[in-house]
Amino acid sequence: MSSYPDRWAVIIRHYEACLTNHGATPPGVDWPNADDLAVRFGLMLDFVGEAGKQPELLDFGCSPGFILDYLARTGGLDRIPYHGIDLSATMKEAAQAGWPKYDFCCRDILDTPLPYRSVDFIVMNGRLTERFHSAPRPMTSLTEEF
Repeated sequence: MSSYPDRWAVIIRHYEACLTNHGATPPGVDWPNADDLAVRFGLMLDFVGEAGKQPELLDFGCSPGFILDYLARTGGLDRIPYHGIDLSATMKEAAQAGWPKYDFCCRDILDTPLPYRSVDFIVMNGRLTERFHSAPRPMTSLTEEF
């Protein structure tokens, strides 16, 4: 498990347990099914295609890099420079194992904020839906940071 502050420990433990129990699958990130995930990715990434250039994309809470799977299936992989961030070192390792040529890091953006305008688009799929016992303020700070 990650060494991040206690504010994230319960969330990290939950998702790492899902990954351990189900592998790099939608249930492995506590998501119900692949079809629903594909619909969400399609909606989130639709606006990226309208950017008119090669926009840099940050996948915040990247898990095993499922957006890259989606981009590979839909022909968008070469059009979008990608970066993934996750709090969990285990998730980062799973992403790196599946997509070794891509940039992934393990980071708490509240402790180490991103440089201003370092990416063009940020996607967060399900990152704020489960806070477990985390205090509301750190979760609110995540949305304000972006």
